[in-house]
Amino acid sequence: MKRFSLRTTKKLLFPLVLLLIAGCAAQMHTSQMADVKESVNSSEFNLNWLEDKVYTGDKNFRSNVDPVHLLELGVLYPLVSEFEKSNEVLELAFEKYTAREERARINARDTTKDTIDILFGEGSGDYELSQFEKVYIHNIKTMNYLMMGKPESARVEAQRAINRHQMIRDYAAFELAQLKKGKKEVKKDAKKTLSNQAEWETIQGKSGFESNIRQFTEKASLSAGQKQAISHMRNAYENCYTYLLSALTLGLNDELENIRPHLKNADALTDNRYVKQLFNDYQNDSNTITSKVNVYIFAKEDFAPTKENLNYSFLNPISDTVTQFSLARINPTQASILSIELLDSKSRIIGKMEPLADLDLLSLKQYDKDLPKNVSKAIMRLVSQSIRDKAAIDQAKDTRVSFLYKVGLSVLNMTTSFADIRAWTMVPKKISFYCGQINEAQINMRIKDVSGQVIDRREISISPGKVNIVSVRCSKNNTFVNHQVFGSSTPMEGLRVIWKQVNIRSGPSSSHVVIDKAKLNDRFKPLKTVGNWHCVKLPSGKIGYIFHKAVIPAK
Repeated sequence: MKRFSLRTTKKLLFPLVLLLIAGCAAQMHTSQMADVKESVNSSEFNLNWLEDKVYTGDKNFRSNVDPVHLLELGVLYPLVSEFEKSNEVLELAFEKYTAREERARINARDTTKDTIDILFGEGSGDYELSQFEKVYIHNIKTMNYLMMGKPESARVEAQRAINRHQMIRDYAAFELAQLKKGKKEVKKDAKKTLSNQAEWETIQGKSGFESNIRQFTEKASLSAGQKQAISHMRNAYENCYTYLLSALTLGLNDELENIRPHLKNADALTDNRYVKQLFNDYQNDSNTITSKVNVYIFAKEDFAPTKENLNYSFLNPISDTVTQFSLARINPTQASILSIELLDSKSRIIGKMEPLADLDLLSLKQYDKDLPKNVSKAIMRLVSQSIRDKAAIDQAKDTRVSFLYKVGLSVLNMTTSFADIRAWTMVPKKISFYCGQINEAQINMRIKDVSGQVIDRREISISPGKVNIVSVRCSKNNTFVNHQVFGSSTPMEGLRVIWKQVNIRSGPSSSHVVIDKAKLNDRFKPLKTVGNWHCVKLPSGKIGYIFHKAVIPAK
């Protein structure tokens, strides 16, 4: 009997030790990322720890890399202008979560087993992205391509973000069905293992389990103020930044006629006056986004919320082991930045950055939406612990072995039953935005903290005759600025027609309608150049496009 018990112990020990290691690793992520945040805030910016998690010694991706480490590194690489590396790690994170979704769809019958495995040690599997994070991956990649001067690639990535919106809507119903199925399977297994319903009622009675669960759920819930703040949001994943980036990339790719629905959605999702003005101007003139506006500035401020564990431990009367009930609670970080002002060469304020997208609220809304599911998972995990402990102790008839089992399983319960508190901590709290027409070669950015003190100043060079896109990342004590220029140089003084006759069209392609004709030696004032077409002002006052080979600069 002793030999049988020892053999059983060995069988139980190995997988539980693996769960212990994985569970501890999941708990360490937030504390380790705190050190990375401090390096971002200081002049000693250090990515070594994250790179060791992602890459092997020969700089290949680790086969078992956790998506959360890819996400953290992907949002940090642009700070050091490593845009291609950022896109590589984010694309791998994208592949991992889409593969997970496909496996769940194809192997629907096997997801119950996966669910129960996770319940034994939450956080032991790959990080599961929230819905707004799946969209934001593509937002970062879009901006990376813009900073590399690749508007075509940026256009494709922006569309992937828009497509993800529809996929999230479709997948939500499937996830709900799978959760319900998993709960039924766990309850069925519980009834098989527990001798009768009275045993489970014993837990509820002796430990005050139900009342404690209610108390813990209330502690983990959002405050009334937080719920009110997120109540106006349309969903837990959609943000104005996505639609505005999409509109901007369409403009840079001369798809002006396709911009309207994206700007309309952006306008509906924000109170930012620059977005509203951009939408209003676009409705009057579709060229606004690349002609009347030449500077777009996006500022990502502060950091996303973190999570902590709420734990409730009690002596389980079914197994005589200590059992732990855990829930994750979200902790929003405090804002450190009050305002970002833009100044001209004479230190006059020409504009202030205004909120565009609040990722902090998206995170809170996603957490609030998932809390009932997480409570159910925690209860299911507790039931699973009871089943496992009771089955193991029933195998140990020897009193001394039984006692060792109770002690060992209690320790395992206390160390592996924590809720998963991993989070994408390097995501900004909010994104602010400014756009306008600036005709100076240089502007200054002045950043103030919550007390109104200036904590940083940055100079930004501007090419007045081109479209300037500026990406800024602000933390407590440090500011990172990336800048890219698009479009032609400052328009020529004049153009002269060298063809016998040429069509003038409504847009920059031969597919646009002909609105007028020009003949040899006609002259026009150019407004801008879009691809192979010059935008010109006609004698009638209308705006049209003429093919570049049909004209030369006027002398």
